[in-house]
Amino acid sequence: MTLLQLFYISVFPPTAGDVCWELCLPVGANRDHEYSNLTVGDGPVNMEMIGQLGWKLMVSGGGGDPMIDRQRDVAKLMKEKGVDVVERFTDGDVHGAELGDPTKSETLFASIRNLINSSAP
Repeated sequence: MTLLQLFYISVFPPTAGDVCWELCLPVGANRDHEYSNLTVGDGPVNMEMIGQLGWKLMVSGGGGDPMIDRQRDVAKLMKEKGVDVVERFTDGDVHGAELGDPTKSETLFASIRNLINSSAP
């Protein structure tokens, strides 16, 4: 485990994430609820509407994030539904790695600038 991963776990341990999900989802719902999983419920229909609007989106994640597979699945489904998606996945980074590392922050900001500039008329 890297120092950054240890930092992340000490700042926001998995049990804290579980509590946050429990508090924000409707009673009795799990993480496959449409609030937390864009691939269920009206999510795919909403993605089609986003595609029709011509919006460009970025999905960003790190390989050390426990949710990376879901992030990749959402990006894939968005593309299938006609959304212009820029995927930005890094190897090994944990969720929020940009918060503790200025070089990672600048890389993320550069990606966001590129997305905005590529979307400008």
